[in-house]
Order: sequence, then C-alpha cells, then structure tokens
Amino acid sequence: MIEEICKIDISRGQNNLVSSELHLYDEDPNNNEFVKIELHYLDKIVECSAENYFDALIKLRRILEKEDMQILCKGANKNVHPSAMQLNMGYGRRAYLLIMHQQAKSKDIVDIFDSSSVVDCVSIDEQKKYFDLWTESLG
Repeated sequence: MIEEICKIDISRGQNNLVSSELHLYDEDPNNNEFVKIELHYLDKIVECSAENYFDALIKLRRILEKEDMQILCKGANKNVHPSAMQLNMGYGRRAYLLIMHQQAKSKDIVDIFDSSSVVDCVSIDEQKKYFDLWTESLG
C-alpha cells in the first residue's frame, strides 16, 4: 500500500533539474518483507525494493548514476547515513547527519526523502567513503 508521494527533483547536470515524484510503499506487493519506491520522471517509472527505504534509495541512485543523473534528497548527501537501528525501525526512512569526530545525536536526524541541493548530493561511492572516514574518526 502506498505510504506517501514526495515531490523531488533530479539533477541532469548543475543547471538542468527535472521535477519528479517518488512513491513510497511500506510493503512491496511482490514481497511483503520489503518496502518499495517508485520514481516517476520524464514519462518513466523506475521501481526499487529492499529491506528498508535507504537500501531501496541506494538501488535507485545506482540506476540514475548510470544515466548521469542524481536524485536531490537528503539520503544522497555526503554526510547522511542511517544507523543499524534506524534501518530496522521506521523502514530506514530516518538517518543521521554525520560530523567528523562527533558521535551522531538525535538532533541530527533527517528524513532521507527531504529535498536537498545539487551541491550537497554526491555519488554512492563518495557517500560510502565519507561514512567510512567518519567511522574511523570516532577512533
């Protein structure tokens, strides 16, 4: 069943934004253990499902990256990553804004589907690298 529809932009380069809709399903009709997201843009629909929304978003971003496109949401920011608990609770829709050398705090929680800017969104590899560096920075 559909949980929510989010208006979201996709970047095709710095100055070319495409308006789109992201449909969030709290249950994938083909696998009730998974959530599903659908991106509706440019007369296309891309569907991705996973155990949580963050992993489904990663799958969607991989598809978009192959087309040199980037979804502009907090979940694509370099310094945003969910904890294991966040992935298990609330379908992984919330994540922390991570700051080097600082433990994540509840005041730093964001919705991964909130809008973000082109300059804050990065590739999946860049996001993973930041997360690894942040983890190391905690010592």
